[in-house]
Amino acid sequence: MIPKKMRIDTARFTEVFKKGKTYNTSLYMVKYLTKQTEARCAVVVSKKIYPKAHDRNKLKRSIYKTISENISSTQTPHVIFMVKKPIKQAQPEDIMREVALALNSLR
Repeated sequence: MIPKKMRIDTARFTEVFKKGKTYNTSLYMVKYLTKQTEARCAVVVSKKIYPKAHDRNKLKRSIYKTISENISSTQTPHVIFMVKKPIKQAQPEDIMREVALALNSLR
């Protein structure tokens, strides 16, 4: 899990969602704003994808872990990962690789 100061609050979430650029992968839709003062991120998993909260939270924790391992101190984007339905059939290694690729493409 990442520290609370690295997570996006409600006001910033709305700003990134409205003004941010979009990057699509097969498993995620990524909204981001670059050149911010500090790196912040959020992960959104819909109830339509995983109805049970423990499944959503488990996926979020694994994505946050990958984000914290792959985001560098030189990167300062605000990033929102919105999970798509195909993630249910994906292997954990594929999920983590896609997150790392998405973060590297934001540079």
